[in-house]
Amino acid sequence: MRSAHAACRAARTPGLPLEVTFAPTRLNIHEAQAVIARARELGAFRFNTGTTDAHRNCGAPLAESGACANRSIGTSSQRSSREARVLEPSLELCYVPTSIEDGLRATLKEPPATLLVLPNGWVKVAAALPDICADLRRMTLVEAWQAYRRAWRNEAIRAATCRAIDDESHHAAANTWRLLPVAAV
Repeated sequence: MRSAHAACRAARTPGLPLEVTFAPTRLNIHEAQAVIARARELGAFRFNTGTTDAHRNCGAPLAESGACANRSIGTSSQRSSREARVLEPSLELCYVPTSIEDGLRATLKEPPATLLVLPNGWVKVAAALPDICADLRRMTLVEAWQAYRRAWRNEAIRAATCRAIDDESHHAAANTWRLLPVAAV
């Protein structure tokens, strides 16, 4: 956890924007308030959450909890097609109630323009896939970004994404990380 916090601080030091994403589960939903507080302390401008686990309804308690409803935290506002509540001027709560499959479908059309960096410096192609496309301990940020973009043009990655959309049993492998062969990225 310390290295993840250090990485967040390192991103903020030169003024880079920081978003924190919380994947709610029945095991961690009670930690949501503390994670929001930590995101604020680290200088994040946005706190993302939604229905991202196999139970599909775990994000709803967060959206209905004090994290959104407590007047001492902030006021409501709308932002594009997603529900967003401003917690304070510098931290926005974005709750997007989509399934893993819906998220992967959207990613196939347009991969996110952000890197998912694990605490050890590895860059994942997508949270729901086990594939690692870059290592920031050995590459520059520009090189990692280029590897990420190449990975999304790779047919094997696109096929793995389709398999994860069609069969949720593939989600269980998301955290059994595997490095893509250099030729694949």
